[in-house]
Amino acid sequence: MIARVNGIEIRESDVRAADKEMGRNLGPQQEGRRDEVIKYLINTLMVASAADKSALDEAEIRTRLEFVRNRVISEQVIRIAGRDAVADDRAVRKKYDELIAKMSTDRQYHIFVLDFLFQGAGGESAAKAAEEKVRNARQRIANGEAFEAVARELSDDPSTKANGGNRGYVALNGLGKEFAEVIPLLENDKVSEPIKTKVGWHLVKVVDTRAPSIPDFDQISDRLRDQMAQQAQSDLIEKLRAEARIQRFDETASGQAAPTR
Repeated sequence: MIARVNGIEIRESDVRAADKEMGRNLGPQQEGRRDEVIKYLINTLMVASAADKSALDEAEIRTRLEFVRNRVISEQVIRIAGRDAVADDRAVRKKYDELIAKMSTDRQYHIFVLDFLFQGAGGESAAKAAEEKVRNARQRIANGEAFEAVARELSDDPSTKANGGNRGYVALNGLGKEFAEVIPLLENDKVSEPIKTKVGWHLVKVVDTRAPSIPDFDQISDRLRDQMAQQAQSDLIEKLRAEARIQRFDETASGQAAPTR
């Protein structure tokens, strides 16, 4: 027992429940948090026990109690759904194996790019001007100028211009189809022919390739559990929503009747 107010006991379970409720308004690292929670409980019981029952709005009390009850039930059901989703270690290991299998196929390429953009302005004339620029740039590189120097001078992409077009290591599934078709065919340090996309003309150079770094199960198991639990909780909400008969009789901001399902 933590305290007693007018004969009513405050137990550790009361402190935990109140702390959770107050946590909506208190930061997790607030100094003296536990003491504040206990004072809150003491004040609540002190005022409640001294209340004039005849002056209370019993309808409001019942409404709010019902809301709190439903909220607690909902929180517990959702928590259980997440817990059950990761209760079997084999399910977490299966998720890990699926992730690793996918990662193992996503070879990474260290690339440099040089971009001449024409999207949104100039139409066909802008596209032709960009094509001429990319061909001139490729010729300069073929004549011995460093790709990085030409990219710093000419590239239209501010995100890579300053570092000579260096995009670092990327997987093909993170690139557009036009790049993904060309990059695996390039030898290291060779520059592609000009590549046209819907946004511009480009050159790309591959300087290295590597297999993706595969994390150990223990490194990511906690994160996988969190993801699986969150997915199970989201799936539960969607399933219940699909099965429920929901009727709304208010009006939306536009004045239209809210949809009924």
